[in-house]
Amino acid sequence: MCPSTLKQAEALVTAWYVDQYDCALDDMNRPGTVIVADPEREANDSLFLLIRADQVMLRAPAALVPRLRELLATESDDFTVTTSWLRDRLPTHRREVTDAGNLHVYDPARAAAGDLIDKCRRLDGADKEIFDALQAACTEEEREAAEIDIDQPAIFGRFEQDKLTALSALLHFGDTVADVGVLTHPQFRRRGHGREVVAAITAWTLANTERAVIYRYAGDNHASRGVATSLGFHHYARMDLLRTD
Repeated sequence: MCPSTLKQAEALVTAWYVDQYDCALDDMNRPGTVIVADPEREANDSLFLLIRADQVMLRAPAALVPRLRELLATESDDFTVTTSWLRDRLPTHRREVTDAGNLHVYDPARAAAGDLIDKCRRLDGADKEIFDALQAACTEEEREAAEIDIDQPAIFGRFEQDKLTALSALLHFGDTVADVGVLTHPQFRRRGHGREVVAAITAWTLANTERAVIYRYAGDNHASRGVATSLGFHHYARMDLLRTD
């Protein structure tokens, strides 16, 4: 069933994290800190924190989990860890990378404005040449952040006359969540083109799938934050990292 409310959409995102990281749904829904062991990470690998209003999921190398549980046992049941708390107690993990990313969830009760998407259309294989040209105009860092590939399930483009000015694509997370990526041509930034193409692909996703739509961006990307909030995406969680020196 397609989510029709923000609460339903957020529940699908939470369920995706439960499935992805093999933790209990009850733990993800209660206040406090839930520790998720990652058996594939070495003891000196980074710690990942998914930070919500009153709950933190801490993904850590399996070898560190016993020590983390021991440390948490001295705190209250609803205590939420922070990177500074961890730094003080884990001398091997002192390189703090806060606000590494943010995750927003779209409120499906909010209909996309039609006037935003009339210059957008879905792309296909015949558009590869203009797709490649826009990608080539952007830096490698920008392309990696957007994670847009011509073979993704759905790609939309925003056009100014016949020129492709912005791209948005879906990256499927399991069967219930779709992540939206966006990339705007350098010559057409700060004109709202990225916002328009995100609106178009979000409207298409809600009409044609049963997925919750999420939007991720780096913590210091103020333009992306503006796109998310103006279109009806609500903040779900902040993502922090803590690395070894």
